[in-house]
Amino acid sequence: MAEHLRKSPLGPALYVFDNFETVRSPIDLFNWIDTNIRLPNKAMITTRFREFKADYPIEVSGMEYNEAHALITQAIISLGISSLIHNKEKELLIEESGGHPYVIKIILGEVANNHAFAKPGLLIARKDEILDALFERTFGHLSPIASRIFLTLSGWRSLVPQLAVEAVLLRYGSGQGNPEAGIDQLVRMSLVERVKANDGADFIEVPLTAALFGRRKLEVSPSRQVIESDIRFLQDIGATAGSGLKEGLRPRVETFFRRAARKLADNSANLTELRPVLEFFARGYPPAWLWLSELEQERSNLPKAAECIRRYLESHPPTAQEEAAWQRLVSLYKATGDVVGGCGAFLKVAEITTPPLDEISAMASWLNTAPELRVEMDIVERATLFRPLARLMEVWLSAASATDLSRLAWLYLHSGDGRRALEVADLGLEREPENNYCQRLVERLRGPPA
Repeated sequence: MAEHLRKSPLGPALYVFDNFETVRSPIDLFNWIDTNIRLPNKAMITTRFREFKADYPIEVSGMEYNEAHALITQAIISLGISSLIHNKEKELLIEESGGHPYVIKIILGEVANNHAFAKPGLLIARKDEILDALFERTFGHLSPIASRIFLTLSGWRSLVPQLAVEAVLLRYGSGQGNPEAGIDQLVRMSLVERVKANDGADFIEVPLTAALFGRRKLEVSPSRQVIESDIRFLQDIGATAGSGLKEGLRPRVETFFRRAARKLADNSANLTELRPVLEFFARGYPPAWLWLSELEQERSNLPKAAECIRRYLESHPPTAQEEAAWQRLVSLYKATGDVVGGCGAFLKVAEITTPPLDEISAMASWLNTAPELRVEMDIVERATLFRPLARLMEVWLSAASATDLSRLAWLYLHSGDGRRALEVADLGLEREPENNYCQRLVERLRGPPA
């Protein structure tokens, strides 16, 4: 970097160091830049601090009057406080804030929170410390849960899905309050900003100036250890830049589930502890039910894995994903021996795409050989399950083998239609006279030959 400052391989270059107050040692870094920068290269620094003097300092004042007036008009409409802010209050606010946009937004957030306009001068102790004075007052008015969210986000400066912030507070059944209400309060008071991703998911972040204040508060907070645990949780979701909003919520939730899977694999966490958080994510982002189902299945909790698939299907996913989910559910039901559930899921798949003959025949064989159905169900109940499968199989009648036809015949017999069962068994013998399955079925229905 020093070599590039002295002679850039790209030619004359301008190096911009934005928000200089965020570095660990601004004065040392400034001296290093000053030592190494050489013409024609130049460095530009933006900062709120004044511990050093540049060659060409430029003071950046507040907005022009018309800009400040437009911001106030936009903000009071957004906050729903138009009835509290009139021309007189606008003039006073512009004058007291010096046109500083963030100061204006924070003061209006105070008005929205208190439902009353107070003279801005009452909030501002000294002009030089205007932001800190406002932050202190605003921070003091936060609810406990809003305060915790603010400190957590200040410690992890990234766009964060609102769903993740809610999850971090609800993961152990925190009784501090409603996270959504806490976030709304922070947005209203301009301590956090909320933006929508392309998929409609809400993401939130703390503006830099507020985050610097929040970090100072975090250092001395009695809850620092707990909040730092919350920050580590958010870091498992990964950082999101503004450009990442186009990807929406999926990459962040997928990252969290992937890291959860690694923790489970190396035994640094167990699914009982993680399940409430994973389920919370899935309730807000339904495809996550599929990932949770895989984790449950890997730990041989097949009933729970099937439940997760059902929860996903309740969200009415797109047709292609719905079909794949029903197929997975069929497999899980087969693994647990749930023939009723398996057949029901199979019939749902068939409503989307007609299954091939071999799959229908295999399902028919499973139904026909399940003793619990004959014991636990009367013939009317069996008919509701067997006959839809029989109708599916009838579509393939011309292509069915004798064995396939014997299974179809048993479907009819178990559902109380002996006449059609005999017709299908006879058709099987026409195609393969020596087929034992059809022979035994015909003997049962018609009696042994004379």
